[in-house]
Amino acid sequence: MRISNNDPADVMFAKSTDGGLSWSNPIRINNDPGISRYQWFGTMSVAPSGRIDIIWLDNRDAPAGSYKSALYYCYSDDQGVTWSINKKLSGLFDPRIGWPQQHKMGDYFDMESDDAGAHLAWANTLNGGQDVYYTHIIPTIVGMEEASGNPDLLSVTSYPNPCRDHATIQYQIPGNQPVRLVICNIYGEEMNVVIDKNQHAGTYTVDINTDLLPAGFYFCRLTSGTLMTTARMIKVK
Repeated sequence: MRISNNDPADVMFAKSTDGGLSWSNPIRINNDPGISRYQWFGTMSVAPSGRIDIIWLDNRDAPAGSYKSALYYCYSDDQGVTWSINKKLSGLFDPRIGWPQQHKMGDYFDMESDDAGAHLAWANTLNGGQDVYYTHIIPTIVGMEEASGNPDLLSVTSYPNPCRDHATIQYQIPGNQPVRLVICNIYGEEMNVVIDKNQHAGTYTVDINTDLLPAGFYFCRLTSGTLMTTARMIKVK
């Protein structure tokens, strides 16, 4: 399998079943209209289950003439035949900030996948300089718009991550029972109670204002009945 970028770039996927002697026709992964936008720093990893995870930087949301980019993601569960929706996982940032001797930041990107999700180290300038962040991507949450998900799954994630003044939290609960969703600091102290009520089994999305939270690391903690799970959230200035 391989992914490639052109200039202006699309994220293209092709696969080989004969050790690389021949390749399938490339499939365009990014689904934005036109060919004038940039998709770059494409990175791919494969889970033990065979799920293919792909991330890239994309400037489809930037003003005309701007190189500002955001992190995008999609995945395939059928060896690259079909792909999930393109999901935006970060806010826009300027990739030309923080470069010492070239006109773009370095490609400090690495991803490893397991059956639960993708573990991504990636670079951005959301905090005013070139930094490297960790993001845990959960495919069953990212693809909620196109699938009902696993009804037995308790899961939570937030995006964009890192966030600045707002974040969207998506979560899935397996049963009709009390649900409590809170934002905690690294010491486990509750900073914001987002949800505290009974809910039916299913998937939910809630937007929160993070403008008053100090910059730092936080956790989205989801409790449903006797089950609990968390997701890391990073707040930048």
